[in-house]
This record gives sequence, structure tokens and C-alpha cells, in this order.
Amino acid sequence: MSNSQQQEWQQKLKDLKIEVDAATENSRIPEVLPKIDADTFNPTAWQERLFQTRNWFERVPASGKLAVMAGGAIGGLILLKTVFQLVTSLITLAVVAVGISFAYRYLVTPKAD
Repeated sequence: MSNSQQQEWQQKLKDLKIEVDAATENSRIPEVLPKIDADTFNPTAWQERLFQTRNWFERVPASGKLAVMAGGAIGGLILLKTVFQLVTSLITLAVVAVGISFAYRYLVTPKAD
């Protein structure tokens, strides 16, 4: 095989590698969850965010502070109401399950003689 043919084959091989890489790059499944960076669980990053939020809140005018606190209180009460509804639903489900269990055990199953 001559040198020119060898170079031609090497160029074709490089072109094929580029095509394969491009095809696999386009066919990858996109990641659903974003990558978690190191700052997400870093305590100092949370403290800095808290400090920035506190500074922002201090710069808000008095009427804005009142609105933010009212919104937070309403949001908190809505969240509390949702938690109570969830707990109530779970308790109701448990009571119904126990009732169905007793009804099945004593009413549906045949009694032994």
C-alpha cells in the first residue's frame, strides 16, 4: 500500500470517528435532573444565602416588610393546613383499613364449627 493511500485511509477513519462522535452526542438522552454542585450542601453557602436574604430584607421599606411577613404567614398557614389534611387522611385511611379488616374477618370468612 502506498503512502498516499495510507494517508487517505487515515483521513477517512478520522472523518468516521467525527461522524460517530457527532451521532452519539446528538442521540444522548438529556439529563432530567441538573447536576448537583458542591455549593448545594455546603453550610457556608447556606449561611451566605441567609446573610444575603437578611440584607435584602433590611433594605425593603416598612410596607414591603409587612407584605413579605404577611405573605410568609399566609404561606406557612397554607403549608400547615396541608400537613394537617395529610395526617387526617392517613388516620382516616388507617381507621377504614382496620374496619374493613374486622368486617372481613368476622362477617365474610366462614365460621369454624
